[in-house]
Amino acid sequence: MSNTRKKHPHLPPYCTVRKGKYIYYRPRVGPTDGLDMDKHGFLRSPPLIGRVGDPLEDIYAEYARVKKELHQAKILGTGHGTLFWIRDKYLESDKFRSLAPKTQADNRRRSRVLEQKTRRNSKIVKLGQLHVSQLTTSALQRLLETRYQYWKNLDRKGEAEANHEHRLLSAMITWVRRRFSLKIDRNPCHGVELIKEQPVDRYVTDEEFHIQRDIAAKISPYLPVFFDIAYLDACRQSEVRDLNLEDITTDGLIIRRKKGSETNLVQWSDSLHAAVLGCLKWHEEISQNRQHSVLPSKSLQLAEHLGQLTITIGEYEVPLGYRGPVVAQWLIPSPTGEKLSANTFNAAMQRLKHKMKSLGKEEIYWTAHDLKRKGHSEADDDHLTGHKSEVMRQRYRVKARKVKPVK
Repeated sequence: MSNTRKKHPHLPPYCTVRKGKYIYYRPRVGPTDGLDMDKHGFLRSPPLIGRVGDPLEDIYAEYARVKKELHQAKILGTGHGTLFWIRDKYLESDKFRSLAPKTQADNRRRSRVLEQKTRRNSKIVKLGQLHVSQLTTSALQRLLETRYQYWKNLDRKGEAEANHEHRLLSAMITWVRRRFSLKIDRNPCHGVELIKEQPVDRYVTDEEFHIQRDIAAKISPYLPVFFDIAYLDACRQSEVRDLNLEDITTDGLIIRRKKGSETNLVQWSDSLHAAVLGCLKWHEEISQNRQHSVLPSKSLQLAEHLGQLTITIGEYEVPLGYRGPVVAQWLIPSPTGEKLSANTFNAAMQRLKHKMKSLGKEEIYWTAHDLKRKGHSEADDDHLTGHKSEVMRQRYRVKARKVKPVK
């Protein structure tokens, strides 16, 4: 019998007294319980349940409460070393917070893979409830293939989605393993063979571009000018949505590239000038509908800036040519005059996709990102997209090159 049991025989099991007065509950735990275990097999950092001299009913009540909490942590998989715990630690980290907002949102969505049901010891549990030491490479390989089929059934790019989820899981385990004791020798995600992804090589022809652009005008008035900017400047969807009226300068349009690409200034051309004027006419249309909230001082300043602006096209300086109203600071605002959100744009693209299908033109349908490939493929300058590596520049060049024969 331990000294604690001899001196305090009425205490609950696995209780210990420290410094002669503090009572702690220190049960034995297993390596796969998801609870932090010390080298002797007991709970590390045991909870305080009372002091010597407290009424026994109070000590037993706190003992029951703490024991229930630990049991719940074990059952729900929220204890130390479980995938849910690892996810929470990673999402709270400075590394995660340093990522771009879009990347953070994508990773939060992909972390839902931990909700995937799996069988463990004849019981159905969530993947996130498992302790990381219970994972094997073969099990993770099967998980990857299961998720691939799940996304394919939803008519999504199963290869990319499943691979992204696996890479996130691996990154979370690696980050936490370097900072906490997980009782594993290696990351179990290492050795899993990713599903081969087919590179996107869709090139949108001029005819396909104009057919969809004309149909899009009947869906949402801003879609045609959105397509024009995305194509001429080889932009991502988010880069177009982020364009500000203050990005319109004498020398060109400032494009703030994302995902590590370099911000650049796209010089003026007749086509780009016409596209920007089309965007500004969208402001005028919103103003006429009067279904927006306006910041008068900001709007007046931007309208004055645009009215006085001259631009350089080639060797000539010409006025921008817009003296109409401004309803927002964004180049292409939403129909209500706010910033155009990804959800609003994607909803419009879905309506466009259904419309093209009803017209029997679903094979022509292209996405906004396909226009970035088209723009990059047709540009004289490989640096239009802002990509820093030659590998990425080549990946976005999808138009067949013209070459001469041997003779």
